[in-house]
Amino acid sequence: IIAVDLMQSKLEYARQFGATHTIDASGGDPIEEIKELTDGLGADYAFEAIGTAATYEQAIRAVRKKGKAVWIGAPPRQPLTLDAGLVFWGEKTVMGSNYGSARPSYDMPRLLALYRSGKLKLDELIIRTYRLEEVNEAFAAQALAGIGIAVGGILQQVGIERTSAGNAGFITGLLSWFLSGLLSGLLSGFLSGFSPFFLAGL
Repeated sequence: IIAVDLMQSKLEYARQFGATHTIDASGGDPIEEIKELTDGLGADYAFEAIGTAATYEQAIRAVRKKGKAVWIGAPPRQPLTLDAGLVFWGEKTVMGSNYGSARPSYDMPRLLALYRSGKLKLDELIIRTYRLEEVNEAFAAQALAGIGIAVGGILQQVGIERTSAGNAGFITGLLSWFLSGLLSGLLSGFLSGFSPFFLAGL
């Protein structure tokens, strides 16, 4: 599992969550290093989680012949110009994954079971929690820290407050909604918004 990012702190998180190799892309295009790690072939799968034209194309270039590039990051507003030969000659597959292509009634109970058994790390993703009245500070922190971290804290705190008021079903619904956005992306491409893309299959 190869994790690619521009920040060392995120690459360290990637190692904690299972990456076997990491690439700091701040110095340039990571594709050559990916090819070196995969005997010149490329990865079996690439998961792009930023949503820029550059990383969309990198995900395609990162996979081997007949490999699959999965776009998790929301697409950029401007039209994407792409060399069709990247897909055609390599017989590659490109697909989008909206919220991890989750099936909530099936996936959410399974994810919760994995979390309760200690096999799915969630607590480690929460760096701070916020009270509802601190929502502006939380979103300001989100802009600095990255997608998902501050929002996750807000949702966790709101769920606790509503549950203590007697609405026991609220936290279950809220958690399902939150998991469908964060955790399904985690399973399909590790942490959505966490790194440009994760590549599986050395």
